[in-house]
Amino acid sequence: MSRTQITRDTYPDQYFALLPLLQAQPDLCLGNGVVRVPDGRGWIVQSPLHKPFVEVEVFVVDVDEQLLPTDATGDEVLIEDTLRRIELPEDFPLPKAGA
Repeated sequence: MSRTQITRDTYPDQYFALLPLLQAQPDLCLGNGVVRVPDGRGWIVQSPLHKPFVEVEVFVVDVDEQLLPTDATGDEVLIEDTLRRIELPEDFPLPKAGA
């Protein structure tokens, strides 16, 4: 099994292909369509035992859709305890092995 971290800089094709999939999940977006998944907090998982999927970490927001800081500085925000898993479509551009 391989697990590849997807960021805007390291895998731009996969990053931008992933955005519409995340935006299609209402619980992963704010009301204005902004995705609650931080850059670098998504991993594409590939295995011969199952279809490829993406696991993402999600920012926690309050009822007013404000990010919840972890401390008084507000530099870090709260992340949900569990990863969300989304199955990838057949035509998704998977990262190449060893890239």
